Amino acid sequence: MVCSPSRFLKSVLLVVAFGLLGLVAVESLARGTPLAALAWAVERPVFALCNLALVLAVGAMGLALTGRVARAVVFSGIVLLAMAAINAAKLSILGSPFLAWDLLFARQIWAMVASLSMLAAVGIAVCLAGLCLLALLAARRSCPGVGLIGRVTLAACAVAVAVASQETLPRLAGMPNTIWNQAENAEVNGYLATFALNVSPLLVRQPESYGPEVVVRLLEHNEYLIAEAGGGAQGKRPSLIILMSESFHDLLEVAYDASQNPLENFSRLAATHPSFRLVSPSFGGNTCNVEFEALTGLSNAFLPDGSIPYDNYLRGPVPSVAWALRSLGYRTAAVHPYHDWFWNRRNVYPNLGFEAFHSLDSFKGVEMRGGLVTDEAMVDRILEIVEADPETPFFIHAVSMQNHGPYLENRYGEDALLVQADAPDALLPVISTFLTGVRDADRALARLLERLEELPGPVVCLFFGDHQPWFMLDLHKARNPAGAAHPARLPAQESLPMYSVPGLIWSNLPGLVDAADIPRELSPVHLPAILLHQMGIPLPPHMFYLRQGLWSHPVIHRNFVVTGDGEIDRFEARRDSEFLRGLELLQYDILFGKGFARPIAEGSSL
Repeated sequence: MVCSPSRFLKSVLLVVAFGLLGLVAVESLARGTPLAALAWAVERPVFALCNLALVLAVGAMGLALTGRVARAVVFSGIVLLAMAAINAAKLSILGSPFLAWDLLFARQIWAMVASLSMLAAVGIAVCLAGLCLLALLAARRSCPGVGLIGRVTLAACAVAVAVASQETLPRLAGMPNTIWNQAENAEVNGYLATFALNVSPLLVRQPESYGPEVVVRLLEHNEYLIAEAGGGAQGKRPSLIILMSESFHDLLEVAYDASQNPLENFSRLAATHPSFRLVSPSFGGNTCNVEFEALTGLSNAFLPDGSIPYDNYLRGPVPSVAWALRSLGYRTAAVHPYHDWFWNRRNVYPNLGFEAFHSLDSFKGVEMRGGLVTDEAMVDRILEIVEADPETPFFIHAVSMQNHGPYLENRYGEDALLVQADAPDALLPVISTFLTGVRDADRALARLLERLEELPGPVVCLFFGDHQPWFMLDLHKARNPAGAAHPARLPAQESLPMYSVPGLIWSNLPGLVDAADIPRELSPVHLPAILLHQMGIPLPPHMFYLRQGLWSHPVIHRNFVVTGDGEIDRFEARRDSEFLRGLELLQYDILFGKGFARPIAEGSSL
């Protein structure tokens, strides 16, 4: 059927309306309000037009696939709204936008969308209503259909825009791709443009000087470090437990009184064993990225913001604490009482050197609190592994789940701590539930160490929180509504405290762990080298290199660096320093390159 000029004009107007509505909807959900979206469009009109082109490209592809304007409006609108909803959820929880590689974690995405705020849900409902209205108008007023040639042309145009959005459009528009801070990327460029700029997580470029000669030169100092390596315990090699406690935090920023001291045992242990502040690479989530650093000695700072190394990069064996110990005859096991598919752990742990993985499926019939396996049940499993073969040294990496959010008011019933705090009334039940979980983690830690104390052989236990709980962001917003933001968007001086969590290293043998070798404040990337060195275990090559920067660069975070003298600076301002350039090159060699570093150091297992 031939389309009349008036219906054609109405079709064009509907397409324009669809594009504008789609752009406003996507950016409003990302920025919180339509006014914020409009302010961005006025401030950066060229970037807004680039995003509009992508909205229209989605619409064009929808029309090419369906052949009908009304159907295309519904199909394309649902695609855009789904992306916008997921992006809003991820921004609110993790502070980074939804990007292409997140599609590999569909179940995690669903969990995040379920936590959308009521305001965002209302916004989505309004957009859906507008979408239905547009579809109705399209069915009545627009051209009835598109022929084969037209559909092929539309598809070709959509693909052309998608391809151009990778490099050509951003270059012409002067659009930056700040891959080390995707939240800033989305705030400046717009969400769809940021998504298009980062369709692949493999945005890690080979360092210009990369080659075997440079790797050898970087590791020349290893021979001196090998000569002075720690001796560990006399005779039998120490066993090791790394216990990452979910959201374990001491709430230093909150003045509170509780009916019980939730940190009674931790405080007592920290007074007699080496303790420190761990500067986590994550806030409020992404535990796997903290694990990545604490097990491998590789840093998230050199990887694209928003990437998940556990899925994007660990496709084969990677040097780690587990491999270093397993090569010496240690038993290696990972314990995490949650689904083995979460963050791809069931595939990653074998590549990190773990012989066994005790996931949720192996915790049938155990005690649950708030729907999650308790820390006490996890400690029971750790002790079962230890006692299964007490004569063989072991390495157990455990990640708890009990104190995971959301921190609902009735989670612990009468067992919940009674809390008074310098915080909004709405947050008091949240803080009470959280601190009750901290108390339980504290008690479980004490029981574990009491049992380990009885072992005849030497054992070391590293304990720390993986990141601060998400409600700390709500607390900051309540105290400073005008300046509140996710820590990823704050200046280094302001964001550093929001990544800080407590940690300690315990041992059952006096003098086994040297506190003088542990900075007061450090990133988890340094933990593997510290542990293996103090245990007298040969280090993988890149961990020897890390020891050279332990005191000059104790904190390496994608947003900032803290030097040995306490100076804080932006990571990008320091990235070109000699030590960080070398570390980035060695990390590239391990994850993406030819592995020149792996066979260099004596005792390296990979």
